[in-house]
Amino acid sequence: MNRKIAALLVMISVLFISGCLGITDKCKDVSCEDRCSGSTRLYDGSCSDGGCRYLVEGCRFGCSEGTCQSQPPHLELQDNPQKRGDFTLEFLSIDIETGERDRYDFYLKIENTGSSDSMFSVMSTSIVAETGIMHSTEGFSWSDLMEGGENRNITFSIRNVPNSLREQNTTLVIRTDHGHYYYKASFES
Repeated sequence: MNRKIAALLVMISVLFISGCLGITDKCKDVSCEDRCSGSTRLYDGSCSDGGCRYLVEGCRFGCSEGTCQSQPPHLELQDNPQKRGDFTLEFLSIDIETGERDRYDFYLKIENTGSSDSMFSVMSTSIVAETGIMHSTEGFSWSDLMEGGENRNITFSIRNVPNSLREQNTTLVIRTDHGHYYYKASFES
């Protein structure tokens, strides 16, 4: 009797093990490569129950292809400076604060290259994406009476710009009472 029971137990064990081998591994085809979620780096991923678990790192200057950027993105402007009539506009620098939404801080020099005094007004500023979507300053305008040969430095910001704009060619538009200034802009890689 003991041999029959032992043989039966062996058969049950073999069937049980065979059945277990037929269970699929939920992580078999799952790849947990380093990646970005906005300005957050997800890295050293491991699969658990078919899903990825990551270590998380916030990236001060943004994240690209699973790596934190070591410096802020640099916006390159073409045709800087530009002149309309007696006035020249020149961008001295541009700072970009990255995040889920980016903030652009522009430092602009306005110069009256003519010989007479004249009022100069900046009515609005905006960034236009190649998709046609426009991001503008909110409530920004600037005016001043400038003597011939005089210059002024002004600062303005454009906030809440989607970080996807960094992947597009854009146009920076300055609307003034002396005409519009258009600067083609792209991020330097």
